[in-house]
Amino acid sequence: MDEDHDQDVYDENGVDRSLVRWFLALTPYERLAALDDAVKFAELIEESRGPSR
Repeated sequence: MDEDHDQDVYDENGVDRSLVRWFLALTPYERLAALDDAVKFAELIEESRGPSR
């Protein structure tokens, strides 16, 4: 990857602009579905860790 490409993709704080563009291109319903998928994934990870101590 070249430096010009990195500057287009990442802002000065290191935020991946392509992800921001992708998310803003979604409809509100699609955004909620993406959030729901992320929450379900996080719950799956938490469950796989076993009981808390």
